[in-house]
Amino acid sequence: MNKYVLIVDDNPSDLMISSAQMEKNGFVALTAQNGYQALDVIENNNFCLFVIDLQMPKMGGIELIKRLKRIDNFKNIPVLVTSARKESTDVILAIQAGAKDYLVKPIDSMIFEEKLQKLIGDRYEWKEYPIPIEENARLCYIKTPSTIVSISEVSMTILHNQQLNVDAHFEFEIKLFDNNISISTKVDKCIKNKDGYLVKLSLVGLTEEIRKKIRLYCRQIWTKEQVL
Repeated sequence: MNKYVLIVDDNPSDLMISSAQMEKNGFVALTAQNGYQALDVIENNNFCLFVIDLQMPKMGGIELIKRLKRIDNFKNIPVLVTSARKESTDVILAIQAGAKDYLVKPIDSMIFEEKLQKLIGDRYEWKEYPIPIEENARLCYIKTPSTIVSISEVSMTILHNQQLNVDAHFEFEIKLFDNNISISTKVDKCIKNKDGYLVKLSLVGLTEEIRKKIRLYCRQIWTKEQVL
């Protein structure tokens, strides 16, 4: 397997963090500080992943992604966007340009590794924890009302009344832990059962504030399981 990854970011600290994470997982990281440098680097190398920041001088991340997707040798290589921008509109623009996933800075090393393995390696399946039936947090909306069955820091499973296409992206309005939030998701699986469709979703561009609340919830459930 090709082990080369291109990281494009104008922040030296973020470049160092991402490069260290890649090397930890056995990949070779090449770097560029803007889109034009990135286009120079790709001329003489083959890559298995592009990690791209959005806000950069000379050529931003969105324009770079669009250009990469127009090059035959690179159009099928997955793109992971890393950015301090956390608005849903930024996530949508990145996905529409061709990104496969979106990670909000500051980078959480465990979440970064999960997304890395999901895109180009042997994926470790994070355990999702069930949300009790009586919890208001189970309620979510995607075209029509849906029900959150279980959740982790990187994914959730919902019960939905319509079939959703794998790899499709959707915006959710969710009442989660007393917060009304909008999140971006990608469909990983959609399985029909007697009550509708169980849909496994990756959480894309989740803010650290919400991720921490999910982490705390999962930890509480895990603690209860250890006692039983």
